[in-house]
Order: sequence, then structure tokens, then C-alpha cells
Amino acid sequence: MRSSAVWAILVVAGLILPQSGAQTECPVDVLFILDHSGSISDNDETSIPNWLYIIDTVADVVRATASYPSVRYAAISYGTRADIEFNLDRYTQTFEYVVAFRSIRNSGGNTNTTGALRLSRTGVWSSLANRPNTYDVAVLITDGWPSERYEGAGVEAEADRLKAMGVRLIGIGVTTAVNAPAIRRIVTQPSSENYFGLSNFTQLPSIVESLVRCIVSTTPTTYPHPSPETTTTGSTSTTTQSTSSTVSTMSTSTPGTTTTTLLGPDECRHQADVVIVLDASGGRMSFTQFNEVISYHILV
Repeated sequence: MRSSAVWAILVVAGLILPQSGAQTECPVDVLFILDHSGSISDNDETSIPNWLYIIDTVADVVRATASYPSVRYAAISYGTRADIEFNLDRYTQTFEYVVAFRSIRNSGGNTNTTGALRLSRTGVWSSLANRPNTYDVAVLITDGWPSERYEGAGVEAEADRLKAMGVRLIGIGVTTAVNAPAIRRIVTQPSSENYFGLSNFTQLPSIVESLVRCIVSTTPTTYPHPSPETTTTGSTSTTTQSTSSTVSTMSTSTPGTTTTTLLGPDECRHQADVVIVLDASGGRMSFTQFNEVISYHILV
């Protein structure tokens, strides 16, 4: 018997999202610059491909910002050459972004980081897709350093041009093959807030929350009333636990407001195979309502 659980979900429940107060104060345009050079797949350490860890992490960030409608995303992937997978004006819905990111393929090649940064400047940040008066964020995920034969010496100058446009450049270096001091130099300063050094790809999920904070300018999601998992008395909060499972939460509170991040039951935070069965018969559900059901499951 397989060790992972197999669940069939037949009932669609209501989705509770943060209120409109959780939106960012200004629009945010986010570009993920994804390294798909040959070393990504050559150094798979587990049965799950390294590339899948990258894509899953990006998708988790997108889902986590679903309640911030002012956030838009774009993607550049690069190996020997860099390509715009989709620009900032291509999609607007969370499920569209998730599908689009998951459709990006790892095609190998060299590490043309300089070309990718240049393309982001000329093809994304200088394009009409980049909305005026936005907070611009570029997130570079790589496992190495630019190949010398592909303008490796020019990467710092290209990064400086990008930052001169007002773009916040965040770097994520994975594995020990990364030239960490060099990436710390090219990211927006202070590097302590804009560089994430990870020893392997399995650690990528651990920085999702930090990336989300960077994107939404550390604006917390606040609830005017306590969530079902938290009770508030004055300026203190108490986290309750179900008798059937241990629920991990992180809670902070001030008089009148409570901020709660629900991490989920411990037994659910493991690898699982999930089968979602959707009723698509010709009943009373309209096409628009059916799309909302699909969107809900992608968010989950």
C-alpha cells in the first residue's frame, strides 16, 4: 500500500478570504525570473524533481497573495537564452497564474542570467504591461552563477540598470554551487532582506511566507474578529486545538484586531495524492459558477 494518503473530495465548501482591508495600498507588479539551466535537473536530490520544487513554491506564493487583487505576475525562464513566458498584462486570476506557472518547462541549457535580467528590463519593466505607479518586484531563482560565455561578467551592471528603474531585486540562491557573495551584491540592499541562501531545493517551501511579505510590503492580514481557531481577550490571544488533531498556528493580537496564520493540522502537512471529483452535469450551475468552483480548488 502506498504511504501517501488518497482522498476523494466530493463536497464543495465555502471559501473564507480576508476582507478588503487586507489589500495592498498600491498595485504590485511581480516578475519571477526562473533559472532552468541543465544543473537544475542534473542535481535532483529526491524523487521529486528540483524544477517541481521551484514551480510549486512560486504557485504557493501566488495562492498566498490571492486576496490581494492589486498584485500582478509575469514570468521569465532562462537557460542558454531567456524567454518571457507571460507578461504582467496576460492574466488576472489566481488560477490562471497557477496554471501558467505550472506550464513552464525545464529545458536545460547554460546559465544566461545576464540575458534574463536584460530581458526583464527591456521586455517587462519597460513595456506597457508594467502599470504606472506600481511597486515593482523581481524575484530571481537560480542554482548557479552566470556562464562566462554568456556575458557572466556583465551581470552586476545589468542588475544595477534594473534597480535604477526602481525595481526591487530579490535573489534566491539554491545549493552550494551559488556564488552567494556575488548575488548578495546584485540584489537590492540591504541583502539581508533581499537574499535567501538555501542548501537544497527542498527548502524552497520554507521561504514562501517571507516572499509573500516582501511582495505585499509586509502588510499583515488582519481580521476585525477572531477566527474560529483563536479567541481574544483584551490584548492577549489563546490558540485552541482540536481534540482529534494538533493545529499549528501563529497568532499576534492588539486590542480590537487579531492576526492569525493557520498552518493546518500536523497530519495534513505531509505528501498526499488528492483526487477532486467535480459535478459537471447540466444542472442549475452556470458556466460562471462552475469556473468559480474550479478557482476555489486551485486556491485550496
